[in-house]
Amino acid sequence: MGEFNDFILVDHEYLKNYVLEYAFRRNYTTNREAVAEAIIDRYTYWPDASDERAVKREFIHMVTDAYYVAPISLSAHLHSAAGSRVFMYVNNYEFGRGSNQQLFPNWMTVCHDCDLYLLFGFPFMPKDLLPKHFENITWTDADRNASQLLTSIFRQFATYMNPNIPTDSSWLAFEPRRHWYLNFNYSLFSNFTKPGTLERDYRWESVSFWNIYIPSLVQYMTTTFPSLEVKIRKELVIYQIALGLKKLIQGPNKMAPKRTSKKGNPGTDKGEKGTGKQKVAKALDAKKKVVKGQFKVHKKGVRTSVHFHRPRTLTLPRSPRYPRKSVPRREKLDAYAIIKHPLTTESAMKKIEDTNTLVFIVDIKSNKPQIRLAVKKLYNIDVQKVNTLITPNHEKKAYVRLAPDYDALDVANKIGII
Repeated sequence: MGEFNDFILVDHEYLKNYVLEYAFRRNYTTNREAVAEAIIDRYTYWPDASDERAVKREFIHMVTDAYYVAPISLSAHLHSAAGSRVFMYVNNYEFGRGSNQQLFPNWMTVCHDCDLYLLFGFPFMPKDLLPKHFENITWTDADRNASQLLTSIFRQFATYMNPNIPTDSSWLAFEPRRHWYLNFNYSLFSNFTKPGTLERDYRWESVSFWNIYIPSLVQYMTTTFPSLEVKIRKELVIYQIALGLKKLIQGPNKMAPKRTSKKGNPGTDKGEKGTGKQKVAKALDAKKKVVKGQFKVHKKGVRTSVHFHRPRTLTLPRSPRYPRKSVPRREKLDAYAIIKHPLTTESAMKKIEDTNTLVFIVDIKSNKPQIRLAVKKLYNIDVQKVNTLITPNHEKKAYVRLAPDYDALDVANKIGII
């Protein structure tokens, strides 16, 4: 529905339909209505729910948070929690600020992936090398300075694993509990040695809503039973009451008859002592055994096998007087160590579109069941099949085909591959 609409007639009713379709596509089978109501309630302009401009603005916020802000923040959080060094930035630079020929209209401000124009040096390229829709754009000095500054940041990170330029070291790494990020908002009036301002917890309300509240709402089981189940429960209670009344009417069972001995004499004891003749016979038998002794002839078996097995002996568990290790051993092949990073090459993107398959670079010691469990734990998706391949670079590549209920393109967008 969303792909075939030009977003001109976006009203509150369209917002509701889009949210219901979103919940259906994300396979929110449990508590789907509550999920849709929560999303609609958050992105409804309550001062005037019929204001078309406000509805369009809130709709843009909803799509941006659901498809970009929340997945990127979740991806950065997972990489940071796994021990990776993560640096996050938000591009707030507007092209052609203050000039007559701007790249985008004022209402659009900063578009998604606009930082790629800065990263690949579009302001420095001649017009014959640019795409056709960029031929009439006039790049300003601020655009060139911003492009040079952003490329310097990426060059520093690729060389030293630290994006801070030599003249500024204020950019802190993204942490699991302190979500630092750089607000890249360079302008000619700011110092060229400082790319932006360091801030924390980018849009934390929207991120928490999509990454924490919505998943918890999906897993929440309501206490209202279906009508058929209520009917069955009532019939079961009536059956239990009837069975109890039947036992009360029948009364206690009759007493069992007394047990008799083998001779048929009731009340005799099995442990009763034998007669005098039995005692004499028992004593004579014991005398014969004493005279004969315990010397027996053991017949040795003929061995036909050359294997000699050690006898099983008692093995006592260890009980050391002090612990041999101060900390428990860490599992080396956990889910974060098995899945190194997703592969984003052109062939991997084609796998996502054609065969509903995600491609990951995994640990070379991991096997297919471990990869399946790691993907299930990290991304909460069901896997249909896993194939592995050793690349010429001595890396293991895993092809993870998702179950038919999941769309690889949506999953890739959610975890930040696209």
